Amino acid sequence: MKTLNMLLYTILVFLSHIVSCQELKSLIRPTGRTAKFTCGVDGISVLQQGLHWYHQDNSKVIKWLLFYKPGKPDEAVQEYKTRTSLEIVTESSCTLSITNIRPMDDGTYFCAAWHKDANMKKFGTGTKLLVIDQTTVKPDVTILATSKEVVKDIGSATLLCNLQNFFPDVINVMWTTEGSNDELESEQGELVKNASSQRSSFYSWITIKKSDIGKIYKCRYKHEGNVAMRDLWQEVAYDTAILKDSSEDEPKNGNCTNSPGGVEASALVTRAAQLIYTILLLKCFTYFPFLLVLKYKCAK
Repeated sequence: MKTLNMLLYTILVFLSHIVSCQELKSLIRPTGRTAKFTCGVDGISVLQQGLHWYHQDNSKVIKWLLFYKPGKPDEAVQEYKTRTSLEIVTESSCTLSITNIRPMDDGTYFCAAWHKDANMKKFGTGTKLLVIDQTTVKPDVTILATSKEVVKDIGSATLLCNLQNFFPDVINVMWTTEGSNDELESEQGELVKNASSQRSSFYSWITIKKSDIGKIYKCRYKHEGNVAMRDLWQEVAYDTAILKDSSEDEPKNGNCTNSPGGVEASALVTRAAQLIYTILLLKCFTYFPFLLVLKYKCAK
């Protein structure tokens, strides 16, 4: 019983503390080149425990590819033995290289941190490899916002990041504010793919409280099409100050507000003036028939 409890405890610790991270979401390479996949592991030593790699092909079938065993040569399936190598960069990260890639290498590659005592694996997020000769295309990115009138009515604003016409179809999108790298809570739309052009579109949006309107928001993305900076975040910014109601910022002094043209009547005074003007108009219409009769008699 004690042994079982210890095993369960070990498994729980493993599941809660081990993180296998593959920051690069996609990789595109022409036939014959080399593809490299990086895996970072937190909470466990790769040098002490070991690391597995798996390949999921386009039909969603997952196959074991390679295992790094501490102190021993890498083990790999026969068809990959001459084309794979594993470089241990640090105690918690490594890079898998596959040379002379072929169309059959298409798919997603997962690293899996292994805890030998618990005999459990913690999989990474995966990196998708596309083996094609088609040129990558970075997305056209624009940010759309709700109107000032909508903000005034519902008390919040929506910003939509529209990413169009990119290839390949793997993209990572997040929102931040100016001066901060903290990711904001956002909604993600569905990826739409054009079958004829193979290009894709994607959108993401955030909702902003009225009290936060005035800040600068950034739609940040990573995509293989940014060849020179594929590992860096690209961004488009939107200044929500344009959505603020300018009347809310005007200084108030009793029943009057200061304006460039002098003293402007307050809403209450304006309403009273409109009422007086209406009464005068009604009086004019009341006396108008008498004026016509008087004019007619004078004419005789």
